[in-house]
Amino acid sequence: MKVCLSHESGRSMVEMLGVLAIMGVISIAMITGYNVAFLRYRAGELMDDISLRSISYVHQMELMDHPVSGQLLNSGEFGAKTRIGYPAKARVATNTDHFEVIVESVNKDVCEMVLTNYTHPIAMRVKAGGSTADYNKETDNTTICGTGETVDEMIFEFSKKFER
Repeated sequence: MKVCLSHESGRSMVEMLGVLAIMGVISIAMITGYNVAFLRYRAGELMDDISLRSISYVHQMELMDHPVSGQLLNSGEFGAKTRIGYPAKARVATNTDHFEVIVESVNKDVCEMVLTNYTHPIAMRVKAGGSTADYNKETDNTTICGTGETVDEMIFEFSKKFER
């Protein structure tokens, strides 16, 4: 009596499930990495836009004889929105040697990314849920971006004279 054993060259179901699980983990890591990179891009674009605007506003402030607190500055060629679509304006600060760039309806995650990665303005404040809080780099209080999807305003304060 002959016994015929067949040799199958296929893969088992367990091996296929293992391959699919590995692909799933890699896909999740790639999506997470993409989201973080996209947030960094948006935060970088926002800060680049604010930096360019601040140069224009410094010149406007230098030309003003008697700036008045709360006086709006001319956005000129920048328009009323940043390059990534956030409404933006600028005004003379309470200390009339300073001005503020105000950006509205910023995504909460972009707000947190800006607060933790950029520090060149004199001060950064966030208005969320009706309250305004200053950002302090030492305590890293990114919780001031609130719990909602967006923050009401991010306020970046600059001196009318560049520090050298």
